[in-house]
Formats: sequence, C-alpha cells, structure tokens
Amino acid sequence: MNATGLLLDILHAVRNAHRKIDMDNDFTMMIGPARDTALIEVGILDIDGDDPVIMHAMPLRAHLYRYLD
Repeated sequence: MNATGLLLDILHAVRNAHRKIDMDNDFTMMIGPARDTALIEVGILDIDGDDPVIMHAMPLRAHLYRYLD
C-alpha cells in the first residue's frame, strides 16, 4: 500500500473511532477501523487544539483491546 492509502486508513479510523482514550500531556489515542475494517490505533497530540498532529498509527496492539469492552 502506498502512503496515500495509509493516510486514508488513518483518517478513516479517526472519523469512525470506536473509542477515544485521553492519555497524558494532551495526547489522545483513538481506536477505529481502517477502510478494510482492521482496527488501528491512532495517537493524536493536542486533538482539541488549533493544530492537532497525528503522532502515531499502527495496528491495534493487544494491551489496548481492554478499551473496547
């Protein structure tokens, strides 16, 4: 998959997030589906600010599944 496809998957996960987890220091973790429905985690810095930045994105790791219950 190319970079454009990855970006589209990240944006899809954020827009359709199942969970929003507030972490430390203005860092928020979103759990949502990629376009193929695979769950991914997306870390966003300053999500409620004027200039949020996506800092992290990868397939959902096992220790975050507990937030889906």
